Amino acid sequence: MRFLCLHGSITSADTLSAQLGPLQQNLAADNTASFYCVNAPHATTAPGGYIEYFGHPPHYRWLNYVGVGIDAIYDTVRGARSKQHATPEDAFRSLIPPELSWVNYEDVLRYIEETLEKNPDIEGLLGYSEGATVGAAYILREQMREQETGRTRQIKCAIFLAGIPPVKAENGFIFADEQEEMIDIPTVHIVGANGVFSCDIWACLTVG
Repeated sequence: MRFLCLHGSITSADTLSAQLGPLQQNLAADNTASFYCVNAPHATTAPGGYIEYFGHPPHYRWLNYVGVGIDAIYDTVRGARSKQHATPEDAFRSLIPPELSWVNYEDVLRYIEETLEKNPDIEGLLGYSEGATVGAAYILREQMREQETGRTRQIKCAIFLAGIPPVKAENGFIFADEQEEMIDIPTVHIVGANGVFSCDIWACLTVG
C-alpha cells in the first residue's frame, strides 16, 4: 500500500521523510508499504526560539492562519502540561486562541485531492500534527461525498502521528462530543507518552 504523507506545521516533506526513514526502509523491504511525502502549499518561517525543533528551512505549513501570529500559537504549548480538564476535548479547547482562524480550508482540501488524483495508487494517508488535522478533514470530506454521490473513496486507512482533531471550514475543530459524524476507516494513532500537547492527540483519537 502507498501512503500520502502530510508533514507537520513549519516543517517539510524532506523532514518528515527523514523522520520516517527507519519505518520506510522496514516496510519497503518486503513491499508492505511505501510513502509519498509532499510539501504543504504555504511557505513560512520558524518562530523565534524553535529552529532546533522545526529543523532547517525551507519550512511550510498547511493552514494559512489569521488573527494570531505563529509565535503565539506555539507559545500555548508551554502551558499545556498544567491544563486539567475532564476530557481531552475540553483541554484542547482551552488551548485554542479564540481569535484563531484560517482562510484556505477549501484550497488545502483541493490541494490534497489533486495530489491524490495524480497518484491513483495511493490508498492510505499518514499525517503528522497539522498534517493530521487537514488529512482527517479530507478523509471526512471523502466520506461525506461518498454518502452523497456514491463516489468511491481513495483513502482506505490512515496513520496519525501526534494528531490534532480535524479542522472546520473557517475556524475551530471537529470534536467527538459535538457531532455524530466520525471517521469510519481504520486508523492508527501514535501518541507520545510524555508529549506536552497530548490532549489534542486524544481528542483526535475520539474522532477517528
